[in-house]
Amino acid sequence: MRILIGGAGEVGRGLAEVLLKEGKVVVLIDNDPEVIRESQSINALVIQGDIKHRKCLEEAGISDSNMFIAVTDSDEQNLIACALARHCVEKQKGSEFDFMAIARVNDPEMLIEAQNGYLMEWAGIKHVVSTIDDSINRLQTGLHCTAFEEVLELGNDAYIVELNLTKKATNLAYSNLRDAGKNIAGLPTIVGLMREDNTSLVPGPDTDLVPGDRLALATIGTGSFHRIVRLTGNEEEEFPSNPRVLIFGANLLGKRLVSTYLKNGCRVTVVEEDLELANNLAGSSLGSHRLLDIINGEHRDVDLLKDIDVESHDIALAALEDDHASIAAVLLAQDMGVDRTGLILNDGKLVKVVHRMGITYAVARRKVAIDAILTTIHSYLPGAYNMLESIPNIVGMSVPVLEGHKFIGKTLEDCKFPRGCKVVFIQRTVNNNRTMTLSADSNKQLLVNDRLIVFMPTERVSSFERSMGG
Repeated sequence: MRILIGGAGEVGRGLAEVLLKEGKVVVLIDNDPEVIRESQSINALVIQGDIKHRKCLEEAGISDSNMFIAVTDSDEQNLIACALARHCVEKQKGSEFDFMAIARVNDPEMLIEAQNGYLMEWAGIKHVVSTIDDSINRLQTGLHCTAFEEVLELGNDAYIVELNLTKKATNLAYSNLRDAGKNIAGLPTIVGLMREDNTSLVPGPDTDLVPGDRLALATIGTGSFHRIVRLTGNEEEEFPSNPRVLIFGANLLGKRLVSTYLKNGCRVTVVEEDLELANNLAGSSLGSHRLLDIINGEHRDVDLLKDIDVESHDIALAALEDDHASIAAVLLAQDMGVDRTGLILNDGKLVKVVHRMGITYAVARRKVAIDAILTTIHSYLPGAYNMLESIPNIVGMSVPVLEGHKFIGKTLEDCKFPRGCKVVFIQRTVNNNRTMTLSADSNKQLLVNDRLIVFMPTERVSSFERSMGG
C-alpha cells in the first residue's frame, strides 16, 4: 500500500514512522527546505513541493496511491490538497477506485461541515481529524482521574488506561488473574503489564500481580474509571460534576476549552494578556454567557490571581502559544491552591517532564493528531498502533473481519489466537451505521465487518497475522 503525506513536520514524520513499521510505502511532501532536511533520516521518499499543486502530487505518485493525508498547520492548505488529490486519482483511476483522503483541521466551522456531510459534497473529503477538539477530549478524560498515568482513546467509547497497582489493592495484589477474576465481578481486562524491573508482558490467567506493577486496562466508557482507581488501590479525591475552571489564554484553543466547559455547565474564568484576544472572546457568541468571566491581565500577576480568588477554582488549564509560558501559568495556580492542573502542549517531549513537576495531566496535540489519524486509518485497514505510553514492547492492533473470513460465525474462544495475543474489544457497526464497542467475552460470536482491537507483545505480531489468515 502506498500512502502520501502532505506536511513533513512532527505530525507527518510521526505518521510516516508508524506506517513504515507496518510495511506501507510512504511518501512525504513539504515545501520547507529545513523540514525536508529534518525528514531525511526517515526511510521514506521525501519530496520538496507544494501539495496544493497538481504537478507536485502527480510527481509524488498520487495516481498509484491508496491514501493521501494532509497534516500541515493550515486548514485551507489541507482541505485544498485533499480535494485535489481525490480529483487526481479519480481522473486517472475513476470514481470507483478505493481511495481515502484525510485532512487535519482546526476550524470549528469546517468540523461542522464535515459532521453534516457537507464537506464530502463540496470537497469530496469524508475524513477530518481535529487536533484541538481531540486534545481537549483527551485532557478532560485525563483530568477526571489523577491516578492515571495515561489515557488512550481508541474510538467509539473504547479506552486504555495506565496506572500503578498499590498494596491497598486487596483483591488484586498478590493474586493471579484467574483468582482475581473469580473474586471480582466484571474485572476489567488487563492488556499490558510492566514490572518494576521494566519487564513487560501481556498477562495471562496464571500471571501474578504485585504492588508496583504498571497496568494497562481496557474499559468501555468513562463511567468505570473510578472503579478502576479503587480496584488498583489508588486514592482519588471526589471530582465535582461541574468544576469551576480557570483558563489561561483566549486563542483558538482557549476558546474551544471555554466552549466545551460552558456546555458542561461549568463556571469558567479566562485570563488573557492580549487585549485584542480578550475583546474578541467577549464579543463572540460565548462572551455574554452568564457562567463566563473574562479578565484582561497577565498570568504571572499574583495579585490578579488573588483578586479572582484563584484557589476557589477546581481546575487550572493553560492554552498559551508558548509551552513554557503555559507550564509557568499552571504551576503558579497550583502553588496558589488549585488542586488539578492541565496542559495542552505542542512539544510532546515535555509531557513526561511536567508530570514529574506535579501537574495533573498534560497532552501533546501533535501526538494526539497522530493517534487520531491512525485510529481513522485503522478503522478501514489492519495495522498496529497506539503503543502503550508507559509499558514498552506491547502493541495494539486493529483488525477488520471482512466478508468471507474464516472467523465469521465463530466465537472468540473458537478462533484460537496465538498465546499472548489478547482481544480486548469488538467494534461493531449497528443501526444507522453507528459503531459500538463490545467487550471481548469468549462466547461473543464474530460478524461480518466486526473490527477487533487486539494487544500483544511486538514479537507476536507475525504469528498473530498468520493466525488471522483470510
